[in-house]
Amino acid sequence: MRGFGFPYLWIPLWWLLDQGAKSWAAGIHGGVVPLIPGFLRVNLVHNHGLWIGSATPGSAWPTWLSSAAVLLLVGLAVITPDTAVRRRWGLSLMLGGALGNTWERIRYAYVTDFLEFPILPIFNLADVMLLSGGLLIISDLFLEKSSMQTQSPQGE
Repeated sequence: MRGFGFPYLWIPLWWLLDQGAKSWAAGIHGGVVPLIPGFLRVNLVHNHGLWIGSATPGSAWPTWLSSAAVLLLVGLAVITPDTAVRRRWGLSLMLGGALGNTWERIRYAYVTDFLEFPILPIFNLADVMLLSGGLLIISDLFLEKSSMQTQSPQGE
């Protein structure tokens, strides 16, 4: 099957890292725990929405939307050319993160968020994977466009 190769073999590892980090955070008792005082702390939150609690508990739409996003990412992974290595790594990270959060939504109807920086909403490792993967894909698309422009003959 075209598009499936080495980067996609890492998806189960990304999922396991996310689930392990969430388990670790859930096992910390005593409220907020500073990891780097004044900069990063663990603060366990059950997020019922997609972004900073944007849905009421028991609402099914975040689960459906997350599931659709996973299917879309799988489709993109299948059609992404083998030569687009950076894009494939981005999709690998995004699929690992999306599967981690979707798994929790299906299982618990919420996502465990626990990483808290002073100026950001609380998030989790899957969110880091989603953002990192998205940035890889965007950078790949910009680099590809830039490369195509430098290769085209002058005067056209």
